[in-house]
Amino acid sequence: MANKADNYFAIIPHWVLFSEISPQAIRLYCVLRTYADNRTMESWPSRTTLAKDLKVDVKTVDRAIKELVELGALDVEK
Repeated sequence: MANKADNYFAIIPHWVLFSEISPQAIRLYCVLRTYADNRTMESWPSRTTLAKDLKVDVKTVDRAIKELVELGALDVEK
């Protein structure tokens, strides 16, 4: 039986995929894209949810978010 997550995919721009960021940041970008609204490209999962999805701690998610923001691949609204 197929996992529900098997029905989702993420398109990763080359400039993100081949940038000088960590593998964790690239994985986070992929996960965020699976949460993103197709029209607005906005996603609002919690840091805890992202950490569970990636099987890492929240501090690792925070570091990856920082990398993506510095790269210009992610905007964060609080």
